[in-house]
Amino acid sequence: MRWRKRHSKAGRSAYGAAAIGAMEAFLPPAQRLFDDQIALDFLPPLARFLLRRAAVRRAFAALMDAGVPGIRGALLCRKRRIDDAVRDAVQRGLRAFVILGAGLDTRPYRLRGLQDAAVLEIDLPQVQEFKKACLLRRFGALPAHVRFVAADFNAESLDCALERGGWSPSEPALFVCEGVSQYLRAGTVDSILRAIARRPAGTELVFTYVREEAIRGAFQPEPWYFGIDPAQLKAFLAARGLTLRQDFGAREHQADYLRPSGRKLEVSKIERVATATV
Repeated sequence: MRWRKRHSKAGRSAYGAAAIGAMEAFLPPAQRLFDDQIALDFLPPLARFLLRRAAVRRAFAALMDAGVPGIRGALLCRKRRIDDAVRDAVQRGLRAFVILGAGLDTRPYRLRGLQDAAVLEIDLPQVQEFKKACLLRRFGALPAHVRFVAADFNAESLDCALERGGWSPSEPALFVCEGVSQYLRAGTVDSILRAIARRPAGTELVFTYVREEAIRGAFQPEPWYFGIDPAQLKAFLAARGLTLRQDFGAREHQADYLRPSGRKLEVSKIERVATATV
């Protein structure tokens, strides 16, 4: 029971996404949407053991595709899309990155350029406790370029969390919010977006959101509270001080990533990836 409790701290959705991402490392390089050699280390021992076996990976993928069609494709493409947004930000000269609800995100440890940047990970204390243990096992020490702030967005404002993390109020940053907004109440999402909008010019945001009609849909591994109608996204962000730059869905993911790599994967239309600027 103690082992199960300790290894449940990241949440079922986080483990599922990490497992799907870890499986990419076993594909030929030309077919991978990204190269994540770390995600496997963030999974429980039994999962690490099983996913190293090709038959198990095939069975897991088939089970996922049959049970929740398009979700695996959506998770893979959103990760690649956000990877590209982070790389673009690095190339534009941004050197500060804030990951909201960081969970088992491996970007600070695998993407070139982030090792020379300042990264702040914000998440629930129990999630960070588990992740730090994984990082210590993998690297022998916590990477020096990453700071961790334990916070619950339902109980503490983003401004307070940034202040506790020693984050400069005058330096532009890229805020990353992947697979988080649907688990937050509307008021919390509003508060976070307004806090980001108060950051200096040059600040950017890349985030995922689920379509409003999906909030009461059948596929909800954990409770979902918040969604947005894509047709209203531009106005929604503008009302909170942000300018929509791009909004990507299944069609764009297929065109940009899956078809060029020769992958035939269904991509759910439930979730989208958007970028915005201050």
